[in-house]
Amino acid sequence: MAQFNKIHPKNLCTWWMTIRKISIQEIRESICFFCVYGQLYHIQNLEGSDLFLKGSCDDVLRKKVMDYLIKVPDIEKGGPLFYKVMMMVITSNTEEAIRTLTLKVLTYKITSIQGENVSIADSQLRGDYRRLMLAEKVHDDIANCLINIFCNTLMDEFNATFKAMKYNILIENHVYDPKDILRIAELTYTKMIENGSWNSPSTTQDSGFVVHTTCWNCGGEGRRVDECPSKKVTKSATPSKTRGKWSAPKNGESDLKLIHGKPFK
Repeated sequence: MAQFNKIHPKNLCTWWMTIRKISIQEIRESICFFCVYGQLYHIQNLEGSDLFLKGSCDDVLRKKVMDYLIKVPDIEKGGPLFYKVMMMVITSNTEEAIRTLTLKVLTYKITSIQGENVSIADSQLRGDYRRLMLAEKVHDDIANCLINIFCNTLMDEFNATFKAMKYNILIENHVYDPKDILRIAELTYTKMIENGSWNSPSTTQDSGFVVHTTCWNCGGEGRRVDECPSKKVTKSATPSKTRGKWSAPKNGESDLKLIHGKPFK
């Protein structure tokens, strides 16, 4: 219990390193012992650390811990037990998040991105890799995983760069840093965009929205008027007999006009 005498955020890591090896049952028995046989300051310590920790975590986390402790007798409750359960909840959630993040990277498909935008894929994968690095949970085969992702676009020229990497790994036992793979992907994609050789079937504009173009000449989809193979349709030189809703009548025209099928002056 001496480990919990001073309540300060800087002590939290020390607390966890000490308490992680102790079971919940052992902590409950220890708290009960000090409540029955300990001095007043022991009890104050237990209550003070409990209040401190409850006030230090958010509402969602606090509720999860309180729900876990709901059946624990008050004489067995205190800061050490609250902290043990709190860290169990945090660790459990973190491990689940890491598993989800790892699965996301391992099953990532660049063809799922509109236009196979490698810049978007690179940004997403770079962020995921950084989070796994911070958690020290990077998958052993992350480099091969990234190479496989970039090997399977619809652009053969782009794929060739990463197929060469796979060959180097297989034949020469070359080791690639994941950050280098992501950097090469971004540079290769940018170069192909600049020289006009990136023409994925679902290429998007810079805005990220799909281009749905209608030809003003023939009404066909997927091309502009300057790309239309049909004979240009020229407008008739004969003036239209109809006039706009709000235009004044010309010579010889009736002063009545139709608006939504009804005559108006």
